[in-house]
Amino acid sequence: IVNINSSDEVIRVYRYSNGMEYQYYYGMSTEFCNKYGNHTAIANFSEGDVVSISGTDDNGKLTKVQKSDAVWVYDEVSKFSFADEGKVLSIGDSNYEIAKNTFIFSGKDIVEYDAISDNDTLSVVGVDKKVLSVVVTTGHGTLKLSNTKLFEGSYLQLGDDIFTEITKNMEIEVPEGKYKLTVANN
Repeated sequence: IVNINSSDEVIRVYRYSNGMEYQYYYGMSTEFCNKYGNHTAIANFSEGDVVSISGTDDNGKLTKVQKSDAVWVYDEVSKFSFADEGKVLSIGDSNYEIAKNTFIFSGKDIVEYDAISDNDTLSVVGVDKKVLSVVVTTGHGTLKLSNTKLFEGSYLQLGDDIFTEITKNMEIEVPEGKYKLTVANN
């Protein structure tokens, strides 16, 4: 799945066999199933999922969309690295190929591998040793400080885990979330 537009009830998919993207309409009559064939909601589908599509009805709407059982899915991947200019993804002791047609999502956006940070958590979908999609499930952001002259040389605390000295024009990459930020001087 490349995109789901729930307000227009449109799903865009990429077909790996021919490298083409297709757009389909779905509706109340569309059956959505998990990889075991059990009924589920469209809300359980997202960009990066690998699916099988079974036909359309008389109104041109999909009859069935099912998550594929022919792929592996690694959720909550936090220990990973990219190598060979983003062509290899290492998870644990295993290396996986990132091809030109591998989709990398951050939210609904398609991004390059270098937009992913060590602070991110991923969901990775693949077959054999090839990665089909990577989804950033927990991302990162940047905290930028300005007007820090009074506090330079003192410390800030961000949440319970980040303690660092304040410098001029400071930027810190942090995992997404809400934090209490405390700064003090003397």
